[in-house]
Amino acid sequence: MKSYKLTIFNQSRVITVVFLFPVILLGSLFAGLELMPKSYFWIVSIPMFAGLSGLIYYFAKGDLIVDFDDETLLFNWKKKLIFNYDAIEPISVKDIKTVVIDQGELLRKIITSDREVKISNGKLLMKDSEKFIAFLRSSISQNGGRVIDSWDVWQEKGYLKWALRINTVIIISIVGIIVAFGVIKGFDKIPPASFFMLVFLLPQMLLYQRQMKEK
Repeated sequence: MKSYKLTIFNQSRVITVVFLFPVILLGSLFAGLELMPKSYFWIVSIPMFAGLSGLIYYFAKGDLIVDFDDETLLFNWKKKLIFNYDAIEPISVKDIKTVVIDQGELLRKIITSDREVKISNGKLLMKDSEKFIAFLRSSISQNGGRVIDSWDVWQEKGYLKWALRINTVIIISIVGIIVAFGVIKGFDKIPPASFFMLVFLLPQMLLYQRQMKEK
């Protein structure tokens, strides 16, 4: 029996974390300023930020062990105190029709004839991810399966063109709003939320734009 250890960061949970992170950052800062003298705000802000950041990381992360036994994949989650992932029913390898892999190393989905199993390993703590992906590629090639990425899925469903248009509008809007605010109010008065969009959100949106255009 082969066994693979994977670190999972479910996409829906990661999106939740992305939106919570600036709230936690600003909330920790404001709490420190409210509860302590300004010179000592960090006494509250730093532990609060560290604790809440650790909590949302614990929320997003999952440890999954995949065993391959008798042509069947068996999935077992490492139990957590809270925020456990839903159980995954066993999958026969011969039933796998499609595997969705992004950037050659991020396993998103295993698709059979009757269901989709979301995996979503992350780039952090890769463990046996590369070995498991290589195993899947080899197994499905023998059974006539295929390997695609998430943009291929969107394209097949007819979503890609609309996604590209929406992404373009978002990029233009982010840049336009920040530039307009800077010109009118002064760039030194740009609010923290706008700075977050510029530094973290915009590069990701530009990456999506390039990937969608390539499709």
